[in-house]
Amino acid sequence: MSNYPVKVTEENAEPVYKEGRLMLATLGLFLVLFMSSTVWQTINDAQHEQIVSETPWLIKGLMIGILIHIIYFFIRIRKHKLD
Repeated sequence: MSNYPVKVTEENAEPVYKEGRLMLATLGLFLVLFMSSTVWQTINDAQHEQIVSETPWLIKGLMIGILIHIIYFFIRIRKHKLD
């Protein structure tokens, strides 16, 4: 069971669920990229005596991208609101 920003009715169920599935699929990709970059940076820092973060912008960018992604899809789902 998922929570959607609109009430799901028979009229809007198909597009709302379609947008929800698309959001979860693409969010999974963002999360894999985020976790991979975090692990890569941790391994890279552990291999060097001097801890220097070479790509802090990547992790920050992915975090901002995840937030923008969620907001974007909430707006898309709200367009299917039929009262």
